[in-house]
Amino acid sequence: MRRCGIGEGICRLLIALAKDSGANSIVLYAQLTAEALYTRLGFQREGDVFTEAGIEHVRMTRQI
Repeated sequence: MRRCGIGEGICRLLIALAKDSGANSIVLYAQLTAEALYTRLGFQREGDVFTEAGIEHVRMTRQI
C-alpha cells in the first residue's frame, strides 16, 4: 500500500497528537526509502546512515 497516502495521513495525525500533548520535537529513525516522505512532513536528516535489521536508516528530527 505504499504511495497511497496512508502513511502520510498517519504521520500528520501523530504530529498533531504530539503537538497537542506539548511535545517540542519529534525524533525518528527512517528507512532511506521513506526519507522523502518525512522530508515532505518537515523532518530534517541528522547524522550518518546506519544499518538496523539489515536496512539502511537515518535519524530525522522535526520541531513542533
